[in-house]
Amino acid sequence: MFGLLSSRPITKVPNYDENDSIDLQIKSLLYVFKRLQVNKFSSFYRQDPVSKEYSFKYIASYSGGDSSAYYDKLDSTYNLEGFKGILLHDEYRVMIDYGKNKYRSLCIVSELPSPNLSRPGSPVKGEPTSTTHNNHSAGGEVFPPIVDYKDRPVKNFGFVHLPCENISIDMICNVLAHSPIYVEYVQIGFTSRYQYAKESVEDVVGTDNNNNISKMTLSKRQHALIIRKYLTTLAFNVQLSRIYEEYVRQSASSPLLPSPSFSSPHTSPRKVASSTSLSRTSSSLTKIENPAIPSPSSPTSPTSPTTMRTLKSKPSISKLKLNELYTPVMSAPSSVSNTSESPEKKFEIQLDIWEKCKNAVNEKILRERRLLAVQRDRS
Repeated sequence: MFGLLSSRPITKVPNYDENDSIDLQIKSLLYVFKRLQVNKFSSFYRQDPVSKEYSFKYIASYSGGDSSAYYDKLDSTYNLEGFKGILLHDEYRVMIDYGKNKYRSLCIVSELPSPNLSRPGSPVKGEPTSTTHNNHSAGGEVFPPIVDYKDRPVKNFGFVHLPCENISIDMICNVLAHSPIYVEYVQIGFTSRYQYAKESVEDVVGTDNNNNISKMTLSKRQHALIIRKYLTTLAFNVQLSRIYEEYVRQSASSPLLPSPSFSSPHTSPRKVASSTSLSRTSSSLTKIENPAIPSPSSPTSPTSPTTMRTLKSKPSISKLKLNELYTPVMSAPSSVSNTSESPEKKFEIQLDIWEKCKNAVNEKILRERRLLAVQRDRS
């Protein structure tokens, strides 16, 4: 069934890190995608109320959970349990759509596969092994396509080549900004993604901000850290924007809170509606582009929007549950955009609410970090 196992058996178990060979990385990632059906992950993991352990939750029925000697051998070969731990034992696991996007980040590789690379067939017992198909990136590189358990190509999942050698900051930023990471969130445009990538590079390698075109060489560790930094920064800001938008939407129906005011790039901003408890001056807003994606110095402390007068205090949002606030407002694109700019929203922002939402996300991550530490001590 698996041409890979019969013709080129794996002698080393993958760790899913920079120390794996390129062919091992690709073979393993193709297998776990099919086995776990990553494209069917729900926006949030499931957490056991007693043990506090996390497990995968699916938006559709999951048909890959069979257990037998047949599956046990393949799962062991590709270190399936180790891969599950990589996705589940991560302090950012409570961010929206983090599981599938962490998988995407692992598909950004530093080398090209060998010409004779084969790929695993379907992990569903009884499915015939299809012939190997290759897909070509924009730069002409050839990678096996990422397919589901029925060998169907899956949109918005694919391998991306980001080399370590002879590469500039600008090249790194372009590759990351066009990668499938959080591609469904089209309101985060290319400009913002590029800036996040640039900050991620500078945070890891400390390169001069004005030297974007000089070539350099990254270590494999630096390569992995840059991708990780970019992933977590996007995850944080996507989560932040969702909470903020939902909070102001809910507050619009409250007599104590002003209605949120949104404006497109081609319309004039509207003033926040006044209420009996708020003066007109206290409802002053600052118009910025992409409040969902401010330029952060780190994923846990994004830069606040432009300074403005603070509104009167609002009710605490500490009780807001992140997984109950997620309501998609944009449909996913059919493919990764290759344009230089994606549409981005402009709207007004209430800074005090923005800061409360940011603190709520930070607290959630800190809580997970502490929980992971406790769970590691137990094991």
